[in-house]
Amino acid sequence: MKTRLIVIDTETGGLDPRRHALLTIAAFDSQTGDSWEARIKPAPGLEIDQDALAVNGLDVADLARSGREERDAMMDLWCWARLRKDGILAGCSPEFDAGFLKAACDRAKVSWPFTHRTLDLRAAAWCAYEAGILPLPLSKAGRPRFDLDAILGALGLSRAADKHDATEDAELTLAAFEGITHLLGGNK
Repeated sequence: MKTRLIVIDTETGGLDPRRHALLTIAAFDSQTGDSWEARIKPAPGLEIDQDALAVNGLDVADLARSGREERDAMMDLWCWARLRKDGILAGCSPEFDAGFLKAACDRAKVSWPFTHRTLDLRAAAWCAYEAGILPLPLSKAGRPRFDLDAILGALGLSRAADKHDATEDAELTLAAFEGITHLLGGNK
């Protein structure tokens, strides 16, 4: 890949970055293969919905025991990301992930380490679908599905388990970007 992508994924305690806890973070550098990840102790005062835990399979008690303090994790992510300051933040839902990371940076009083630009895997998949080179499965309504599992399946990739895992999902998202780039005739 010519462009350095910093592919991220998070697992959270819900959908609202101001109300719900950030639980895990993973990031991959598309040019070097370097990765960074953290399991985070739920920050005091933030909520964790059981529905979110059903999706990501995380154990809150385990995170409270063995997770890192959110501030420490955000400081380390800042250090890791600043070494890759030319990278573009990318993901399957980079706006969602960035919302949680920005909220955690604010709580930790850590400056935002990424540029304001993002690349969305779903948009890349849409381009490949419209070009007729990525046969995405259709929803019941007859529209193409752009969730990570659908994109992965169309590229011959899949998760190892049913639960969402930030590290695996970030790695698979990077593989999906590479797969779509290859389909579009780009270099890996």
